[in-house]
Amino acid sequence: VPQSYVVMLTGLPRQALAGASPEKVKAGTFLKTGTGRRIALEDLRMSQGQALELFFIFPRAGDPLDAGSKSVEFVTALGRFEIKKKFSLQDMVVEGKLEL
Repeated sequence: VPQSYVVMLTGLPRQALAGASPEKVKAGTFLKTGTGRRIALEDLRMSQGQALELFFIFPRAGDPLDAGSKSVEFVTALGRFEIKKKFSLQDMVVEGKLEL
């Protein structure tokens, strides 16, 4: 069982990180479940190949996501950009099991 949830964000221009210190990104990034619970960002990693790729790492331990949450929303603040994306957990069920 993986120990983390990882959300990858790619395709952003490098200017998107202007004014985005690691501390500010960490403070403004979380997963929000359909029940309103927030999961704080644990770590942030970056790959600087041809495209900028950010890997947002969230802890899975303690109270992991389950189908009862119905959805999870990724929220981050990168400099002057706020990015939100909601995911339906129903879409992540394979053979009756939630696959995250």
